[in-house]
Amino acid sequence: MTARERLNEKMSAEYKAFTEGLKSKTPDEIIEAAYETVYKADIIACVGDESKVGERELAVLLRLENPLTEVYREWLRSDYTHMDDLSNIINDFAAQANDKDYSAQVINGSVATGDYVIVAPEDDYGHLVGEVIYIDRLGTPEHETGNPGDDVHVNFRAFDYPPWQRVGIEEHFAELTGGEHRNFDGLPLDDVIIAPDALISLSGVSAERIQELVANFDEAEYFCAEVMRRYPADREAASAEGRAPIDAEHEEIVNRIASMEYGMNDAEFERRIKELLPGVTSDALNFSMDYSADLEADGVHPNEKTLAEYYVEFGLIKHQFGEGLTTRLFNLAEDCNVDVMDLRRAARLLLNGTGPHEIGNMIANSPPQINIEDDNEFGRALIAFAESRARQSVYHSPESPAEGKASTDGLEARGGEILSQRGQSPFDKALSRGKEKSEAYKVQKAQEPDADKKNRGERS
Repeated sequence: MTARERLNEKMSAEYKAFTEGLKSKTPDEIIEAAYETVYKADIIACVGDESKVGERELAVLLRLENPLTEVYREWLRSDYTHMDDLSNIINDFAAQANDKDYSAQVINGSVATGDYVIVAPEDDYGHLVGEVIYIDRLGTPEHETGNPGDDVHVNFRAFDYPPWQRVGIEEHFAELTGGEHRNFDGLPLDDVIIAPDALISLSGVSAERIQELVANFDEAEYFCAEVMRRYPADREAASAEGRAPIDAEHEEIVNRIASMEYGMNDAEFERRIKELLPGVTSDALNFSMDYSADLEADGVHPNEKTLAEYYVEFGLIKHQFGEGLTTRLFNLAEDCNVDVMDLRRAARLLLNGTGPHEIGNMIANSPPQINIEDDNEFGRALIAFAESRARQSVYHSPESPAEGKASTDGLEARGGEILSQRGQSPFDKALSRGKEKSEAYKVQKAQEPDADKKNRGERS
């Protein structure tokens, strides 16, 4: 049953209850109710007309307990006098009644009615781009499926797919249906229920970039892969792939970071990285900043946030693995792109003697191997970094007031001098924890038999 049919059934039942109630009224009361009787019938007829009331408005009205009565009351409050304007009343009321605060949680955030989404590759509708037309909340009568979460209704005809994409979509659905070939216009694409954990929000993605995703499946596949790398799958999938499940602390950290403002521009990133790792090459710096800018252009992650995340993670890695290896890790950017989430893994591969090209291939062809302890440490450090920037006047160097610049938050020389006077910052404490882990790791390595070291490609 479609949303329009469900709303018609709901309003018709409400209308029937209203007219049944009139049977117990006096003739005068029935006459007085004649106007309401006629216009409520017209409202039901108007809702049944696809040209007058859209899918989004239907979804809003379906969530109301007595939609017919509510729309009629809005009609009485209006100054419209012509029957043709009744649809305007319905649509305007639906817009006002829409619960704008409600949204469904998807892979990389949340979506509400009217938002654009792309479907994750593993789903039958993978790589298709559409518009959320309404959401049936879990536990409501409208929830039609066995999804453990909300039912998100998506209209994939919200965008005009080019001819070559239409052919590909037709062939894909022919495979799904066992060889039955249907023309693109006959495919069920205008109201498809998708589980939230198969959807990627396109919030913040430019209209131009969305059109690229619609027109090119290769671009859509690349975009989805980048987003999925930054937002690992749920606990069950993580466990199945040998990755640690996301714990409560991790979820709390992620939610807190999502609500914080942080970031740095190219000039600040270059200055801070050179202070942290003096041996980095200009090419590696430029490639890193270009990669970060590409992520923003592709709608994956804001450029300034990516640069801040790189800086924080390289600070933690330096304290864990030392300046030499961390410098080599940063300079890998000359050969391959390493996402923030893969830096620790790449550092361990470097430590074990793996070459740059091998590291690039291994990372490109496999999902991130998330270590929750490392990830939580990074999250805590990023939070502390953001908080330090918010109160950067506390760490302002007394030796150079004319510069008006904040310190590097406890990472290197000036920050260390200031912190010796004012105490450790939360960010520096996080780095210290990384240093402690590094010392424990070195002790463990020193105790390994020489044969084990040689097997990993290390010099004994």
